[in-house]
Amino acid sequence: HRHNCTTIYHAFRGSGVTQVGDERIEWSQGDILVVPPWTWHHHENRANQDSILYSITDRPALATLGLFREETA
Repeated sequence: HRHNCTTIYHAFRGSGVTQVGDERIEWSQGDILVVPPWTWHHHENRANQDSILYSITDRPALATLGLFREETA
């Protein structure tokens, strides 16, 4: 999916891969990655247990202003 908000992810636990556009980003506990606005992305858990990606986003501000947009593949 993609959306017009900026999202910062912190890998709190586990490991995985996030596809951001054409770039494949491998992450593990402690890593931080950013998904720019309107960029196709998806996450894959590569751990044998649940992974936790904590996200920080400006989505609530955009939604409150009626500006948030999202599209699924």
